[in-house]
Amino acid sequence: MIHHFKTLLIAILPLGLIACGSRKDALHEISGETMGTSFLLKWSEEEKSEDELSDALQRILGRYEAELSNWDDSSWVMRFNGQLDTEWHDAPPTVIHILEESKRIHGQTDGALDVTVSPLIELWGFGSSEVNGIPSDEDIAQVMGRVGMDQLVVDSASGRVRKLNPKLSINCSAIAKGYAVDEIAEWLQEAGLKNYLIEIGGEIRVMGHPPGKTAWTVGVREPSGDAAIIQEKVAMQSGAVATSGDYLNFTEVDGVRYSHVIDPSTGRPVKHALRSVTIIGERCGTADAMATACMVMGTERGLAWVEAIDGYEACFIEQAQSGDYRVIKTTGY
Repeated sequence: MIHHFKTLLIAILPLGLIACGSRKDALHEISGETMGTSFLLKWSEEEKSEDELSDALQRILGRYEAELSNWDDSSWVMRFNGQLDTEWHDAPPTVIHILEESKRIHGQTDGALDVTVSPLIELWGFGSSEVNGIPSDEDIAQVMGRVGMDQLVVDSASGRVRKLNPKLSINCSAIAKGYAVDEIAEWLQEAGLKNYLIEIGGEIRVMGHPPGKTAWTVGVREPSGDAAIIQEKVAMQSGAVATSGDYLNFTEVDGVRYSHVIDPSTGRPVKHALRSVTIIGERCGTADAMATACMVMGTERGLAWVEAIDGYEACFIEQAQSGDYRVIKTTGY
């Protein structure tokens, strides 16, 4: 039996802050659906109207949908995936930047982050199609032949990409939401906002503070799946938070639990005790990708990697066989 659960892995606290109105100290809010998930903007200044901010959000998010969506057949990514050739293809600047960052982190993590892993996700039943049972070794080996960042070439100077394997496909969902958060945050700052929170699918970036508070408070949920239980809280006046976890999206077959986090090196779900990783740093796109890579690597490798990166910290939550949780943090967290 397959269980798919999708919800936010982090929470914005305290919930009582949500308000609307014309008072200068009110917290305003815009929310909606995008990129297969939800978005939320909160701000307190009156300098920008809701209509102006909403128009900017829709413009930026609409471009991400048009370029990076893996559920819209007309998006650039889906059209590129459908081109079964090894020719050069022009790519939008955002796609080039995201693929560059993906390749950088792929190289740093020995391949833990891999935007070409979608065929394996589909094979294990975590994509768009239902799958019964566990894939055979032969099926995994066959699919592994069309997975690998080394089969994707990015020419930043010309803004072009090509496949070395015509059957290669890409899925940037592990980093695209964070990148969109960064772009919106930068637009908000250029527009003069000093107190805001922007969140897409659980990836967050903040500046300043909400009315009557000194900082935004972000809660990391316990990996039990109970949205009401907060494991960790972080107070922030600037920066980004991204969380990746395996406890809300998994498969059970004959009583055995299989994580949706696929190790690109084996083609199989990871088996370690790590249930969630939260990354805090300057840029949400980078934090988003780092959280995904750490979920693949596990606590020991992931902790050592993040400790060596300036400007980013991590919180790892493991689950023992007894069901108890253990929190491991980088020294600067």
